[in-house]
Amino acid sequence: MSIDSKFQTYHADNPTVYKLFKRFAEQAKRAGFTNYSARTIFHRMRWHINIETKDPDGFKINNNHSRGYAQMLMDECPEFDGFFRTREQQKDWYDN
Repeated sequence: MSIDSKFQTYHADNPTVYKLFKRFAEQAKRAGFTNYSARTIFHRMRWHINIETKDPDGFKINNNHSRGYAQMLMDECPEFDGFFRTREQQKDWYDN
């Protein structure tokens, strides 16, 4: 299964993750950033869930999904076009 397929499955199972990603991206944009790191937003999300909200279940998300969420936000919200720098997805080593 490719990273993109795994991302789509994860996103379908966890729709609130995108909302939180978008919320923190919007904060970065309002702070004046013209581009930002999706992985930094992931770390901020982890901090928010684990420290600020003290969610007993914690927060688990694979860093490989950062590209998927960044691309989704840039595709769905024109104001975020180019906000994240993404690389073309390479074939996964575990794909056949």
